[in-house]
Amino acid sequence: MALKTVLIIVIALSLNACQKAKTTTETTAPQISQQDHSTAFLKVLNKHLDAIPTKDLETLKSTLTPNGNMQLILPQTEPTNTNTDFLNYHKAWFAADLEWDFITTIRNIQIGERIGMAIVDVVYT
Repeated sequence: MALKTVLIIVIALSLNACQKAKTTTETTAPQISQQDHSTAFLKVLNKHLDAIPTKDLETLKSTLTPNGNMQLILPQTEPTNTNTDFLNYHKAWFAADLEWDFITTIRNIQIGERIGMAIVDVVYT
């Protein structure tokens, strides 16, 4: 019988990492529609989630927040709050000689102008 662990992961991704600023002589930020924010967020979220079962640490790293604050909350472990701790956890997990499956279901997404948040159920077997 396979051991199943259900995790709820909250993923906050900065929308600044999802877009390139336009080159202008003005100091104002480019205007981006809510639809563009949503599209960019979903692209990065899916890239993030796809990097885990493929054990692609570099791709995973490219999806983390530019300010270095990435929270990871897992059962029976202390929460981590930095990109470095997040990556170190995944590096050790990916290096372990284990066979596993990782199925995700996105439960909720909230997207603002500068940050997006997703609640994702993860079944790890």
